[in-house]
Amino acid sequence: MKLNDPIPSGLKPRADSGVKTFVNGRAGATLRASSDGSITAGAGDGMNKNSDSQDLLKNSSLYREFQAEREEIMKHKWIESEKAGHDIGFEMALTDWIVRHRARWRRARQLEKDESNGDKAAE
Repeated sequence: MKLNDPIPSGLKPRADSGVKTFVNGRAGATLRASSDGSITAGAGDGMNKNSDSQDLLKNSSLYREFQAEREEIMKHKWIESEKAGHDIGFEMALTDWIVRHRARWRRARQLEKDESNGDKAAE
């Protein structure tokens, strides 16, 4: 789901500052789409009601990998936008980064993890 996609059935739009927020009244689920295309899910009417699950999510290795990859994409977006002389947008940067850099980045990241795990095993 992207920021300008149609509203999914069963979700009601709610006014928010610069962020599209949808609330499903039956299940109490909330989806927030920000201008950079990211989507945040939460339970209940507010985004902070489920802080334990949010903390668990942020501490998971999968989420940390997602955040590290997103940070690399944002760096790539900045570099390529500077080269182009205008903002190339998140989707263009994402696609370009995946095609040109993702496999190499993931291999290097995996090697770093393997080395750090080896160092811990040696201790």
